[in-house]
Amino acid sequence: MAISKRAGFACIAGACVALTGTAFAGGGDDPFSAVEITALPFTDAGSTVGLTNQFDVVCPFSGSTSPDSWYVYTATAEISLAANTCESAYDTKLYVLDGDFNDIACNDDGCSDSNGNAFRSILETPAIAAGDTVYVVVDGWAGDLGDYNLEVVGQEPPAPCEVTCPDGGLGEGEDCGSDTNGGCNASPFAISSVSCGDTVCGTAWADGGTRDTDWYSLGAQGSGVQITYTVTGEFDGAYFYLGENPTCGTVAVVAAVTPGPCETAEIAVSASGETWWFAGVNGFEGFPCGVGAPVGNDYVVSWSCGEAPPTPCPDLGDSNGDGVVDFNDLLTILANFGPCP
Repeated sequence: MAISKRAGFACIAGACVALTGTAFAGGGDDPFSAVEITALPFTDAGSTVGLTNQFDVVCPFSGSTSPDSWYVYTATAEISLAANTCESAYDTKLYVLDGDFNDIACNDDGCSDSNGNAFRSILETPAIAAGDTVYVVVDGWAGDLGDYNLEVVGQEPPAPCEVTCPDGGLGEGEDCGSDTNGGCNASPFAISSVSCGDTVCGTAWADGGTRDTDWYSLGAQGSGVQITYTVTGEFDGAYFYLGENPTCGTVAVVAAVTPGPCETAEIAVSASGETWWFAGVNGFEGFPCGVGAPVGNDYVVSWSCGEAPPTPCPDLGDSNGDGVVDFNDLLTILANFGPCP
């Protein structure tokens, strides 16, 4: 009976078993022939040339027909994996799948190589429990293929993040996975109305190349009012101020903050008219409903309103900012003549 070797495995009549201690030169062609990662850190140089397209994950691009190279790792203790293909010769895509082939981390264009060539991949996973098996897969964008360098290291899992709704917090009124306040992304248009002093406890998700978008409208406050939008969530967040008196035809991201899990951030603006606000995940992948520790789907946002800070006095030099000190600057000063706050 013929016995062959391929990618760290002995194969007999198509059935393969891992050969520990083998010097690898690329992963397996599918999950059944995946090269075992027996110790961390792990590095391997291989090629996807000659392999087949078995799988694809959207993060955020879909439709890849590239061949993929498979590795398998079983955690001996709770751990998080950091993996990259930064020093590779083509436009890679990298993802980690659980034992049921659900993606738990994915990246397409997160890093560049040492020569500045972009479109390489880097990612970190959430915590992997002791005894759980995951697959590390090197793929490519569209149909790209070629030589790659894979590095996988283990690290302490991030501390669990839990955001709780404070006393008096208002529910968003949307179960995770549904969409009742998608703003201009909804058909028909739908937005949640809030007031100064409100705190809203909501949920957000992102998976499969799309994400939940939660839009809020704060009514007109009159002149001389500063609005402070305070946000925190269990995920990498994207929170926007979408402008004053906007419409779906004119709306734009005027100010944004992107705090990490359990980080608090603020946006402060002075506005007298109606204002729109946005809460969601910073990305389109990796945060399905029920994602679980160390991250989750909950967030808390609030709006506080107070007196806007006074407008500062103009400079006594180039007061109109045109790069020249001349008679026009004197006119600016005279126009502001009088008591200065």
